Amino acid sequence: MLSRPALKRRDLGVGALALGATMVIGVGPAAASGIPPSGFMPFTARRSEGELGYHQVRFSRSGGQLTVDTEIMLRVRLGFITVFRYTHENREIWMDGRLMFMESRTDDDGDRFQVSARATDEGLRVTGSGGDYIAPAGTIPGSYWNIDMLDRPEVLHTQRGELTPIDTRFLGRQTISAGPRRIAARHHRIIGPTLEIDVWYSDADQWVKLAVDIRGSRLEYDLQPGGPGAPNLLTTG
Repeated sequence: MLSRPALKRRDLGVGALALGATMVIGVGPAAASGIPPSGFMPFTARRSEGELGYHQVRFSRSGGQLTVDTEIMLRVRLGFITVFRYTHENREIWMDGRLMFMESRTDDDGDRFQVSARATDEGLRVTGSGGDYIAPAGTIPGSYWNIDMLDRPEVLHTQRGELTPIDTRFLGRQTISAGPRRIAARHHRIIGPTLEIDVWYSDADQWVKLAVDIRGSRLEYDLQPGGPGAPNLLTTG
Protein backbone atom coordinates (compact mmCIF):
# COMPACT_ATOMS: atom_id res chain seq x y z
CA MET A 1 0.00 0.00 0.00
CA LEU A 2 1.21 3.49 -0.80
CA SER A 3 2.41 5.82 1.89
CA ARG A 4 0.92 9.33 1.77
CA PRO A 5 4.18 11.17 0.83
CA ALA A 6 4.68 8.87 -2.17
CA LEU A 7 1.45 10.01 -3.80
CA LYS A 8 0.93 13.55 -5.02
CA ARG A 9 -2.13 14.92 -6.80
CA ARG A 10 -0.27 15.88 -9.96
CA ASP A 11 1.29 12.40 -10.15
CA LEU A 12 -1.97 10.47 -10.53
CA GLY A 13 -2.24 11.00 -14.26
CA VAL A 14 -5.97 11.76 -14.31
CA GLY A 15 -5.28 15.08 -12.61
CA ALA A 16 -2.10 15.94 -14.47
CA LEU A 17 -3.72 16.27 -17.89
CA ALA A 18 -7.33 15.73 -16.83
CA LEU A 19 -7.57 13.31 -19.71
CA GLY A 20 -10.40 11.48 -18.08
CA ALA A 21 -12.99 14.05 -19.03
CA THR A 22 -14.29 14.86 -22.48
CA MET A 23 -14.90 18.12 -24.29
CA VAL A 24 -14.62 18.26 -28.07
CA ILE A 25 -15.59 20.67 -30.80
CA GLY A 26 -16.20 19.07 -34.16
CA VAL A 27 -15.94 15.35 -33.41
CA GLY A 28 -14.85 13.59 -36.56
CA PRO A 29 -15.45 10.07 -37.88
CA ALA A 30 -12.59 8.61 -35.81
CA ALA A 31 -14.15 9.75 -32.54
CA ALA A 32 -17.59 8.56 -33.57
CA SER A 33 -16.24 5.10 -34.41
CA GLY A 34 -14.64 4.92 -30.96
CA ILE A 35 -18.01 4.72 -29.17
CA PRO A 36 -18.64 1.08 -28.15
CA PRO A 37 -21.93 -0.55 -29.19
CA SER A 38 -22.95 -0.91 -25.52
CA GLY A 39 -22.47 2.83 -24.93
CA PHE A 40 -20.39 2.02 -21.85
CA MET A 41 -16.63 1.98 -21.12
CA PRO A 42 -15.90 0.58 -17.62
CA PHE A 43 -12.25 0.57 -16.48
CA THR A 44 -10.81 -0.66 -13.21
CA ALA A 45 -7.86 1.43 -11.96
CA ARG A 46 -5.00 -0.48 -10.35
CA ARG A 47 -1.48 0.09 -9.08
CA SER A 48 1.02 -2.51 -7.97
CA GLU A 49 -0.26 -2.02 -4.42
CA GLY A 50 -3.81 -2.98 -5.40
CA GLU A 51 -7.07 -1.68 -6.85
CA LEU A 52 -7.64 2.09 -6.64
CA GLY A 53 -11.11 2.58 -8.08
CA TYR A 54 -12.72 3.06 -11.46
CA HIS A 55 -13.08 5.26 -14.53
CA GLN A 56 -16.35 4.93 -16.44
CA VAL A 57 -17.62 6.62 -19.59
CA ARG A 58 -21.24 6.37 -20.76
CA PHE A 59 -22.64 7.47 -24.12
CA SER A 60 -26.30 8.04 -24.99
CA ARG A 61 -27.99 9.37 -28.13
CA SER A 62 -31.31 11.05 -28.79
CA GLY A 63 -31.80 12.12 -32.39
CA GLY A 64 -28.79 14.23 -33.29
CA GLN A 65 -27.81 14.75 -29.64
CA LEU A 66 -24.99 12.82 -27.96
CA THR A 67 -24.49 12.93 -24.18
CA VAL A 68 -21.20 11.74 -22.70
CA ASP A 69 -20.93 11.19 -18.94
CA THR A 70 -17.56 10.49 -17.31
CA GLU A 71 -17.12 9.42 -13.70
CA ILE A 72 -13.78 8.76 -11.97
CA MET A 73 -13.25 7.61 -8.38
CA LEU A 74 -9.77 6.82 -7.05
CA ARG A 75 -8.94 6.13 -3.43
CA VAL A 76 -5.78 5.10 -1.57
CA ARG A 77 -6.05 3.50 1.86
CA LEU A 78 -3.66 2.69 4.66
CA GLY A 79 -5.51 -0.05 6.47
CA PHE A 80 -9.00 1.32 7.11
CA ILE A 81 -7.90 4.95 6.66
CA THR A 82 -8.36 6.76 3.34
CA VAL A 83 -5.23 8.84 2.75
CA PHE A 84 -6.04 10.06 -0.76
CA ARG A 85 -9.27 10.50 -2.71
CA TYR A 86 -9.92 11.79 -6.23
CA THR A 87 -13.35 12.15 -7.81
CA HIS A 88 -14.28 13.65 -11.15
CA GLU A 89 -17.65 14.02 -12.89
CA ASN A 90 -18.17 15.44 -16.34
CA ARG A 91 -21.10 15.82 -18.70
CA GLU A 92 -21.04 16.99 -22.31
CA ILE A 93 -24.00 17.70 -24.55
CA TRP A 94 -23.25 17.46 -28.28
CA MET A 95 -25.53 18.21 -31.21
CA ASP A 96 -24.75 16.87 -34.67
CA GLY A 97 -21.06 16.41 -33.78
CA ARG A 98 -20.63 19.84 -32.14
CA LEU A 99 -20.18 20.36 -28.41
CA MET A 100 -22.92 22.66 -27.17
CA PHE A 101 -22.25 22.57 -23.42
CA MET A 102 -19.86 20.96 -20.94
CA GLU A 103 -19.50 21.09 -17.18
CA SER A 104 -17.06 19.23 -14.91
CA ARG A 105 -16.51 19.03 -11.16
CA THR A 106 -13.39 17.61 -9.50
CA ASP A 107 -12.41 16.93 -5.90
CA ASP A 108 -8.64 16.37 -5.91
CA ASP A 109 -8.06 15.24 -2.32
CA GLY A 110 -9.90 18.26 -0.94
CA ASP A 111 -8.97 20.74 -3.67
CA ARG A 112 -12.09 21.48 -5.71
CA PHE A 113 -12.24 22.58 -9.33
CA GLN A 114 -14.99 23.42 -11.80
CA VAL A 115 -14.79 23.95 -15.55
CA SER A 116 -17.56 24.94 -17.91
CA ALA A 117 -17.54 25.46 -21.65
CA ARG A 118 -20.08 26.60 -24.18
CA ALA A 119 -19.95 26.75 -27.96
CA THR A 120 -20.21 30.28 -29.36
CA ASP A 121 -19.85 31.85 -32.79
CA GLU A 122 -16.34 33.00 -31.78
CA GLY A 123 -15.15 29.60 -30.54
CA LEU A 124 -15.25 27.59 -27.31
CA ARG A 125 -15.87 29.85 -24.29
CA VAL A 126 -14.04 28.24 -21.35
CA THR A 127 -14.38 29.17 -17.68
CA GLY A 128 -12.09 27.50 -15.13
CA SER A 129 -8.95 27.84 -13.03
CA GLY A 130 -7.10 28.91 -16.18
CA GLY A 131 -9.37 31.95 -16.41
CA ASP A 132 -12.15 32.90 -18.81
CA TYR A 133 -11.20 32.86 -22.47
CA ILE A 134 -12.23 31.79 -25.97
CA ALA A 135 -10.38 28.69 -27.18
CA PRO A 136 -10.15 27.92 -30.90
CA ALA A 137 -13.26 26.22 -32.26
CA GLY A 138 -11.22 23.11 -33.11
CA THR A 139 -9.91 22.61 -29.56
CA ILE A 140 -9.93 19.00 -28.36
CA PRO A 141 -9.37 18.20 -24.69
CA GLY A 142 -7.51 15.28 -23.18
CA SER A 143 -10.24 12.75 -23.85
CA TYR A 144 -8.91 9.20 -24.03
CA TRP A 145 -11.96 7.82 -25.78
CA ASN A 146 -11.51 10.31 -28.63
CA ILE A 147 -8.62 9.02 -30.73
CA ASP A 148 -8.54 12.36 -32.62
CA MET A 149 -6.57 13.84 -29.71
CA LEU A 150 -3.49 11.92 -30.90
CA ASP A 151 -3.26 14.28 -33.88
CA ARG A 152 -3.40 17.54 -31.89
CA PRO A 153 -0.48 19.65 -30.56
CA GLU A 154 -2.46 20.73 -27.47
CA VAL A 155 -5.51 19.65 -25.52
CA LEU A 156 -7.86 21.28 -23.06
CA HIS A 157 -7.12 20.45 -19.41
CA THR A 158 -10.66 19.71 -18.25
CA GLN A 159 -9.85 19.86 -14.53
CA ARG A 160 -8.32 23.35 -14.68
CA GLY A 161 -9.57 24.68 -17.99
CA GLU A 162 -6.10 25.34 -19.42
CA LEU A 163 -4.65 24.49 -22.84
CA THR A 164 -1.86 21.93 -22.40
CA PRO A 165 0.75 21.08 -25.07
CA ILE A 166 1.23 17.40 -25.87
CA ASP A 167 3.23 15.22 -28.22
CA THR A 168 2.24 11.69 -29.25
CA ARG A 169 4.16 8.67 -30.54
CA PHE A 170 3.03 5.39 -32.07
CA LEU A 171 4.81 2.48 -30.37
CA GLY A 172 3.48 -0.40 -32.45
CA ARG A 173 0.83 -3.09 -32.23
CA GLN A 174 0.25 -5.30 -29.19
CA THR A 175 -2.28 -7.82 -27.93
CA ILE A 176 -3.78 -6.82 -24.59
CA SER A 177 -6.13 -8.46 -22.11
CA ALA A 178 -9.60 -7.07 -21.35
CA GLY A 179 -11.24 -9.38 -18.85
CA PRO A 180 -11.29 -12.82 -20.50
CA ARG A 181 -10.74 -11.36 -23.97
CA ARG A 182 -7.56 -10.74 -25.94
CA ILE A 183 -7.65 -7.63 -28.14
CA ALA A 184 -5.37 -6.59 -30.99
CA ALA A 185 -4.53 -2.96 -30.24
CA ARG A 186 -2.37 -0.01 -31.30
CA HIS A 187 -0.07 1.37 -28.60
CA HIS A 188 0.48 5.16 -28.37
CA ARG A 189 2.33 7.38 -25.90
CA ILE A 190 1.02 10.84 -24.95
CA ILE A 191 3.81 13.13 -23.69
CA GLY A 192 2.75 16.11 -21.60
CA PRO A 193 4.57 18.66 -19.41
CA THR A 194 4.57 16.39 -16.32
CA LEU A 195 3.77 12.82 -17.42
CA GLU A 196 4.07 10.29 -20.22
CA ILE A 197 0.86 8.27 -20.52
CA ASP A 198 0.45 5.12 -22.63
CA VAL A 199 -2.91 4.42 -24.27
CA TRP A 200 -4.15 1.58 -26.46
CA TYR A 201 -6.91 1.56 -29.08
CA SER A 202 -8.56 -1.37 -30.82
CA ASP A 203 -8.80 -1.64 -34.58
CA ALA A 204 -12.26 -0.05 -34.21
CA ASP A 205 -10.57 3.03 -32.63
CA GLN A 206 -12.02 2.18 -29.22
CA TRP A 207 -9.99 3.06 -26.12
CA VAL A 208 -9.13 -0.23 -24.40
CA LYS A 209 -6.26 0.41 -21.95
CA LEU A 210 -4.15 3.06 -20.19
CA ALA A 211 -0.90 2.90 -18.21
CA VAL A 212 1.44 5.43 -16.59
CA ASP A 213 4.55 5.05 -14.41
CA ILE A 214 4.40 7.12 -11.22
CA ARG A 215 7.26 7.18 -8.70
CA GLY A 216 8.32 3.61 -9.32
CA SER A 217 4.76 2.27 -9.40
CA ARG A 218 2.57 1.64 -12.42
CA LEU A 219 -1.03 2.86 -12.65
CA GLU A 220 -3.14 0.89 -15.13
CA TYR A 221 -6.69 1.15 -16.42
CA ASP A 222 -8.01 -2.31 -17.33
CA LEU A 223 -11.15 -2.57 -19.45
CA GLN A 224 -13.84 -4.82 -17.99
CA PRO A 225 -15.99 -6.07 -20.89
CA GLY A 226 -19.00 -8.17 -20.13
CA GLY A 227 -19.67 -6.47 -16.78
CA PRO A 228 -23.00 -5.04 -15.65
CA GLY A 229 -24.43 -2.73 -18.30
CA ALA A 230 -21.81 -3.77 -20.84
CA PRO A 231 -22.81 -7.10 -22.41
CA ASN A 232 -21.43 -6.08 -25.81
CA LEU A 233 -18.62 -3.70 -24.97
CA LEU A 234 -16.34 -4.16 -27.97
CA THR A 235 -16.99 -4.45 -31.66
CA THR A 236 -16.00 -7.66 -33.38
CA GLY A 237 -12.27 -7.91 -33.99
